[in-house]
Amino acid sequence: IIEVGLGGKLDATNVIKNNKISIITPIGLDHKNFLGEKITEIAAEKAGIIESNGITICSKQEKKVYPVLAKKIIQKKNISFIYGKDWIIKNKIMSYKNINLDLSNLSLLGDHQYLNAGCAILACENMYNLEIKPKKIITGLSQISWPGRLQKIEGRLHNKYKDINIWIDAAHNGLGFKVLEDWIKKNKLNRLAMILGLGTNKDINDIIPYIVKINPSILCLVKNFKISNINPYKIKKVSDALKVNTIVSENISSSIEMCSSFLKNRCNKNLLVTGSISLISEVLELD
Repeated sequence: IIEVGLGGKLDATNVIKNNKISIITPIGLDHKNFLGEKITEIAAEKAGIIESNGITICSKQEKKVYPVLAKKIIQKKNISFIYGKDWIIKNKIMSYKNINLDLSNLSLLGDHQYLNAGCAILACENMYNLEIKPKKIITGLSQISWPGRLQKIEGRLHNKYKDINIWIDAAHNGLGFKVLEDWIKKNKLNRLAMILGLGTNKDINDIIPYIVKINPSILCLVKNFKISNINPYKIKKVSDALKVNTIVSENISSSIEMCSSFLKNRCNKNLLVTGSISLISEVLELD
């Protein structure tokens, strides 16, 4: 059983007992109301998934995080695979145990997905009696679909708004928006339009700086969607102060309509909808 990213305060040991492999993906400042205010506090809580005499796979982390996880790994007598020490990915090549695996056919977008794939590969390699040949791994990675993560919309919305490219991504914390920033820069999608909606437990101060760096031509805040959300006018006050061109729209449908009209006479025809998973699900439903 592989368990990913639950925190100790959520009583992870009772969620999945006797898990053989624990994967710690990159830890950021999220769910602070549950896990703590500092990255080290959050890391200590997420380390709660590590069971005795198992295997821990650790993805790339901030420097402060490694000692916290290492302490728990030693305490629980785990075999560990630490990024940068036991495995690494460079130029889409994963290196571990004198093995080099070419991940260039990975179907998922975003450089962070190479780290996720690396964690999954190590889990497959170390799961008891689970023998998956490298060739099968490469084939499998080329066929993965992950709705709502850097996904280009190609259904009804695409047919309705043929002149623009609509992208969706459920980035809902600072790490997620850092990924978006990197992806936008890499693909030269500067000055795209952005639609944003965030749940009430999200920290806008952790997210807004990345939106400023992304520098959208327009930021459209969704007022109403299926979950309780941060008041968009609260976000607008912050973004206006940082000179981000910001508007508020009633719902996701009107937001897409407004952004489509805005992009009509602009060179960059890309629209990114991001934030709450609930908001992304509404876009998928419309599409």
